[in-house]
Amino acid sequence: MASRRLLLTSDLAALDGVSARIAFFVEQIRPLLAQTPYHFLTRVKGLAVTSVASFAAAVGDPAYYNNARQVFRRSGLVSGQNDSGAQQRQGEGSPVTKAGDVYLRRALNNMFGGLILHQPVLSAYYHRLKQTKKPAVACVATIRRLNSIIWATVRDQRADTLILKKEKSM
Repeated sequence: MASRRLLLTSDLAALDGVSARIAFFVEQIRPLLAQTPYHFLTRVKGLAVTSVASFAAAVGDPAYYNNARQVFRRSGLVSGQNDSGAQQRQGEGSPVTKAGDVYLRRALNNMFGGLILHQPVLSAYYHRLKQTKKPAVACVATIRRLNSIIWATVRDQRADTLILKKEKSM
């Protein structure tokens, strides 16, 4: 029993150390993110600094893209093609390709996880789709909509659709 208690105490101390390091690095990232066009996203409720930073790192300079569709296409979360000779079935029942940028896909998925809990617009859309579609299909469709909303937020530096954090929680 004493050895378990000692092991638990050691593990909790290690966990506290890791938590302190994470907090330190988040505070290092915050001023760097403030120098980018993505800084506004840190004000959106449900988005952590780390999620915004990973999205910014995966996308890069937003001036490189003309619209949200290009960013989403880069993620690889688009329908695959099933071509055979003269028949061309683009996106008809084909699974998602996942041939794009794995870091962008992961960033979008992480953003989805946080925003689905705090943004009623996305939550309602996801749950409505989940009633008629498979959960994975509903998730990808919601991430597609999320990508468009996030892109408009970065482009316009304002949030018409998303709920912002209260000033003191930032």
